[in-house]
Amino acid sequence: ALASVLFAKLVVDYDVPYFLALVAVLAGAGAVGGLIEVSIIRRLFHAPRIVLVVATIALAQLLYFFSILEAVQPDPTKLVREGFPLAFHTSFEVAGVTLRGAHVAIMVFVPLLAAALTGLLRYTAWGQAIRASAENPDAARLAGISVKRASTIVWIVAGVLAAATALLFAPLRASFLIQTMGPSILVRALGAALVARMASLPIAFGASMVLGIAE
Repeated sequence: ALASVLFAKLVVDYDVPYFLALVAVLAGAGAVGGLIEVSIIRRLFHAPRIVLVVATIALAQLLYFFSILEAVQPDPTKLVREGFPLAFHTSFEVAGVTLRGAHVAIMVFVPLLAAALTGLLRYTAWGQAIRASAENPDAARLAGISVKRASTIVWIVAGVLAAATALLFAPLRASFLIQTMGPSILVRALGAALVARMASLPIAFGASMVLGIAE
């Protein structure tokens, strides 16, 4: 949510080119994710899981607070007039349904992000380290894997993906009400992940489409 606000402010208020602002915001989101892991989550590495869950909720609320501060909000008049920044400015009909730039961006970028995440986890050394650390941290350590480094990578990737999700979702809203974005996105994501039992990316991808259509 914070990433989408800052992105809109950069493009709408300061006329930063779309893709330059996109790279800056995604990099910043990844950096924030990594910083949170190193400074806070790592200190709770051996704490009960419920403590970690509560800590992440508290962190989410803190970031959410920053997103609603007046100082980071884009010019509301200009935002309403120009709309949330889009990568594609197009419009066409399919079976009587009008698809606009925001829908095209989702159809292009979401499969690419899902494929990139799958490739990272399945076919790279980092991905294998992440999976091993998640399945059995003690065995991973004995195999020479740095579980803490794997955790940092996960948080960086999660920060980037969370920001990308908010940027793709924001233009679909009838009005840019950032105050309602964070919790609603979290519920949708958890729903798809739980259908996949937190284990299968293809099932989560399919479940997310089914849930979106049903909604």
